[in-house]
Amino acid sequence: RDLTNAPGSWVNLVAANTIVENPLSTIGDNNFGIRTRDLNSVGLAADDAQVVVDDPGPPPTDFEWNTNILGNWDASSDWTPGGGPPNSPNYTAIFGDMISAPTLVNVQSPVTVNHIQFNNATNGYIIGGHGSVTLSESTTQEIPRIDVLAGNHQFQAEVALANNTTVDVAASSSLTFNNQLGLGGNSLDKIGDGTLNINNNLTTGGGTVNCSAGTCSGSGTISGDLNNTSGTVAPGNSPGILTVDGIYTQGADGTLQIEIDGLVPGEQHDKLVVTGAANLNGTLEVLLGFTPTANDSFDILDAAPINGNFTDFVMDSNFVFNPADGTLCYSCVVGGLTDYDNDGTWGLGDLNLVLFNWNEDGATLPAAWLNSRPGAEILVGLPELNQVLFNWGQPGSLAVVPEPTTGALGLLALVGICACRRKTVARKDR
Repeated sequence: RDLTNAPGSWVNLVAANTIVENPLSTIGDNNFGIRTRDLNSVGLAADDAQVVVDDPGPPPTDFEWNTNILGNWDASSDWTPGGGPPNSPNYTAIFGDMISAPTLVNVQSPVTVNHIQFNNATNGYIIGGHGSVTLSESTTQEIPRIDVLAGNHQFQAEVALANNTTVDVAASSSLTFNNQLGLGGNSLDKIGDGTLNINNNLTTGGGTVNCSAGTCSGSGTISGDLNNTSGTVAPGNSPGILTVDGIYTQGADGTLQIEIDGLVPGEQHDKLVVTGAANLNGTLEVLLGFTPTANDSFDILDAAPINGNFTDFVMDSNFVFNPADGTLCYSCVVGGLTDYDNDGTWGLGDLNLVLFNWNEDGATLPAAWLNSRPGAEILVGLPELNQVLFNWGQPGSLAVVPEPTTGALGLLALVGICACRRKTVARKDR
C-alpha cells in the first residue's frame, strides 16, 4: 500500500511472534515507527502488527542558499532544507551570508517563486544562466516581492512578473536587472531608499514602473510607463541614457537627477528619452562635473510632448531649463534669438514688460517671452530686470545672461535713474 504523505494511516504486516526492537524507516516524506512489543503478550495473533505514520508537519516554503561556490538553482543540495529547490509560487528563496565572495547562482531552467530575499552586505549574488525567474502571487494571494536587505546584487537571467510586484531596496544597497525584465502588463513598485538599476535592452509586455522612494536608474529600456511619484530618477550609469517606452510622469515630490560631465549625451551627460509624453513637476537636480562655457547646451529630455515644467531647480544658477525642447543652457538665453518685446533690441519696451509682469507667473506668458527668460524662477523678478539692464541697447540675438552678482547693481542702477529723474522734475517746478 502507498503511504506517501498519509499521516495516521496503518497497515497489517505478516511478522514473527516478536517484531524487531526499535526499527525505523522512511517512506516518501514520512517517518514510520513500528510498535516494538511481543505480540503474544498483548493477545494479538502472530501475524498481526501495526505501522504508525509520524506526521512531519507542513512542508517547508523558505529555502536558503547554502553553497559558498558556483552553484545551481535547480540543485536540491544547494539549498537548506533539502526539500528544495524553490520552484513554486508559494516558495521563498533566501540568499544570505553563506558566500564569502561574489557568487553566480546558475538558473538552468524556468523557475517560479513568490519572494526573493538578498541579505549580504559584503558579497553580491549574481542570478544568471539560460533559465528564467518568474515572480508570482502565491495561492494565498501574497503579493510577489524582492527584498534587498543589504548589499549589491543583480539578475543576469531573465526576470518576468506574473503579477504586480514590490521591490524593496534598503539604503546603501542596490538591485540591478541586466537582462530582460518582462513586466507583462503589471506594475513594479520600487520602495526603499536604495537603488534600482534597469540596464536591460529587451523588455516585453508593457506595464508600469513606480519609483516611490530611493533611486531608479540605468541605461536600459522600460517597456511601459515610468511614474516618479516621490523618488529620484537618475538616467544612466554615470552617465548614460534611460529610455521609457511609454509615458513619464513626475510628481511634486519626485526628482529628475542629471549628471553633466561634458557635451555628448549618453557618454558625457545623462539623458531621459521618452517615446510618449513627459508630464513634469517636482525637482530638476543637476550634478555638474566640469566647467561649461557660455552658450553650452545639453539635451537632457526627449519626449513628445513635454507638458508642464519643474517647480524646483537644484543646479548652478547659470543653467536654464527650456521645457519647450528639454534642453539645459549654460549662461545663455534659452531660445535667445529675441528680446522680450521681440523688436530686436533690448530697451524700454522690454523694461516695461518686466515691470508690468513683476511677480507674475512666467509660465503663463507668451512663448517668445518664456523662452527668453534667463532664470528658472517661477515668478518674474530680478533676473529678468537684470537681463534687460545688462543688455540695454544690444541686439536681441546677442543677449547674454549676466552673473547673478550683477543683479544688485542693475537694481541700484534703476533706482539711481528714477532718483535722477525725480530731481530733474523738481528743479523744473521751481
